[in-house]
Amino acid sequence: MVGDKVKAILMKTMGDTYVASFSNVGKKQASFTDALNIAEEVLTHEFESADIVYNRFVNVVSYTATTRPLPSHNTLESSETVYTYDEVDSEVLRCYNEFTLANVLHHALKEQEASEQSARMNAMENATRNAGR
Repeated sequence: MVGDKVKAILMKTMGDTYVASFSNVGKKQASFTDALNIAEEVLTHEFESADIVYNRFVNVVSYTATTRPLPSHNTLESSETVYTYDEVDSEVLRCYNEFTLANVLHHALKEQEASEQSARMNAMENATRNAGR
């Protein structure tokens, strides 16, 4: 879980299903290093399946909750398409898995930032409009 707000909510309902939380992400603009640090922590845990849920920016007035599945190391290892063009050893596969996860996380963090900025802009615009009445 990334962020303190979501942690407080999900701890009540799904406290036994999460493996780690990251509270310093989102206080400043997210970087690829932030996503890589999260990916490294996530990959220290064994999992068969996992999902990333984040707000995807649609336009200035809306965003949608989006779920993206994450492939596990075992899923990648058993995939035939990974071995199509070259021999792949376990270290290359581990690095690929980490880089792919970091890319997905970075994308999700940036989408979330865009959604949050849009919500803030709309709130300020509505407050300004209401103050003028």
